Amino acid sequence: MADSNSVLQPESQLSVDNYNADSLYLQGSDHRGMQLTNSKLNGLNFLQWSRAVKIALRTKVKLGFIDGTCTRPAADTPLFEQWIRCDSMVISWLLNSIDPSLSSAFIYANSAKELWNELVERFGQSNGPLLYKVQKQVEDLYQGNDIVAVYYTKMKRLWDELADLSEIPVCACAQSCEAMKKSIELAQRQKLMQFLMHLNEDYEAIRGQILLMYPLPSVSKACLMIERVEQQRVVTAVSSHTDNAIAAAVNTGGFTTSVGVTDHSSSGFLAKGSSGPRFN
Repeated sequence: MADSNSVLQPESQLSVDNYNADSLYLQGSDHRGMQLTNSKLNGLNFLQWSRAVKIALRTKVKLGFIDGTCTRPAADTPLFEQWIRCDSMVISWLLNSIDPSLSSAFIYANSAKELWNELVERFGQSNGPLLYKVQKQVEDLYQGNDIVAVYYTKMKRLWDELADLSEIPVCACAQSCEAMKKSIELAQRQKLMQFLMHLNEDYEAIRGQILLMYPLPSVSKACLMIERVEQQRVVTAVSSHTDNAIAAAVNTGGFTTSVGVTDHSSSGFLAKGSSGPRFN
């Protein structure tokens, strides 16, 4: 008989808990025909493709099958067959996410990790040309006709690609490591300078104010400050345009500053040449 103090979980909740905690758990929606990414690997997009694949596998608690953390159990253990089943499922997902002209070369991989290692070895090692390409895109990117938010988004995407391509050192010290803090601050300062240098010249005033701040703000905070200036300019421009339109309409209607010279006599106004009221 169940303990009266225990709380029975519904079957759906147990299913969710198992899925979130167990790499060997497969939901009914997990089938071998699934594709992990919208864009298939074509040989030139490995960086973006591999990141999208890792994100998809992480959401399914299957990332361990390609990074080696979910190891194969012994053949005489109860979990062996389930591991083989899940590993084969991940292999199918990876093959489905590769262009058919390339996937046939990897069809005989014995495990998901072996398949992933082959993909990395073939497409992920030559980062030099890609590093040069992305760095040049950063140097050539200027605001131009883009609004500040769009310009910042483009720049941030390139920074993220560079960070993913670069071998950034990881400190094994505690989180209070001063050297790592200084390294992060230096990287942030370099990004801020790139962002400010490639802004349009009509933001010279706010750019100067940001550079005089101590300590220097983060790139995102600087972007927010510049966006506020941009929004204020839009409001001012709309107000000025409205005032000019009203003034033009008044002048077109015959209203002038000369006393006694008006139009619209049919509307009850004085006719041209009529004398207005005199005040002593």
